Amino acid sequence: MTDSRNSTEVKTAALLSTLVPAEDGFPAAGELDIPGAFAKDVAADGNEALVEQLLKALPDDFADQSDANRENVLKSIEADQSAVFGSVLRHVYNAYYTNPTVREVLEKAEGYPARPPLYAGYEMDTFDPESLTVQRKRKPFWRKA
Repeated sequence: MTDSRNSTEVKTAALLSTLVPAEDGFPAAGELDIPGAFAKDVAADGNEALVEQLLKALPDDFADQSDANRENVLKSIEADQSAVFGSVLRHVYNAYYTNPTVREVLEKAEGYPARPPLYAGYEMDTFDPESLTVQRKRKPFWRKA
């Protein structure tokens, strides 16, 4: 495979596209610009070692294999390392379904709005700390732990 990206990036893109292939108007995960979102989601949970473990379990020629072979490799890894596989898959889904392109496809297909879920079209007033004056004067009415 001639690709200017390094082997880890190529393997990751193949992994993403195998886990979430193109289907019914949805793009494959590896075709999108989600590696950054994927890495950020992984880092937020401190799961970099799990991703590294999964990538090391993939054969060097994983990206060059057929879709069926890649699926079989991942099924084998899922059977042997189910916790690792499940964690990585969750991060892939988080990155995929928050991608603007995927959200647009969802909106067209299902009518699910491709925007943040709350306060669409509503402007919130700037918070006024003075509105808490009365509460601050009250004695606590809860038990301290």
